Amino acid sequence: DKVRAEARAVGLNKISFETMKELPFARAVIDETMRLFPPAPIINRECQEPCEVFGRAIKPGDIMLMCPYIMHRRDALWDNALSFDPERFIRNPDLRSKAAPYMPFGAGPRICVGASFALMESIMALASLIGGYEITVGQDCFPRPLMTVTLRPEGGIAAQFKKIE
Repeated sequence: DKVRAEARAVGLNKISFETMKELPFARAVIDETMRLFPPAPIINRECQEPCEVFGRAIKPGDIMLMCPYIMHRRDALWDNALSFDPERFIRNPDLRSKAAPYMPFGAGPRICVGASFALMESIMALASLIGGYEITVGQDCFPRPLMTVTLRPEGGIAAQFKKIE
């Protein structure tokens, strides 16, 4: 309801790059969804120079795996880690900062080159769909995450869309 109200306040035919700043809750919903279901659930990096991580020596050529899917669900890093709470990104916008444990598209110099475009596209798509349609998903729908290169719901999600006038 909040995303719908926000999208309709902007105007469904006016949702664009220029109006994205007027969709902060839609952005928060996308951020929270990607926190719980990051598009890149596992990220690997090759060590370039010797270092130490938590007392363990890492040598050049060693492969490190980071798992945002697990990291984004750790109580040590997030309040109510398993709860879907988009408001957390409104209460604390710093959760999106480079220093935060939020990395749905990776981080650093190898961050996904399409992250900004994907985020923009997702916010506009969500606002347009929720603003213009009543979407119903079956009560027996419990999507299972399928981890491949990217994360997606196994078998998809069946939904019905009814246009709102």
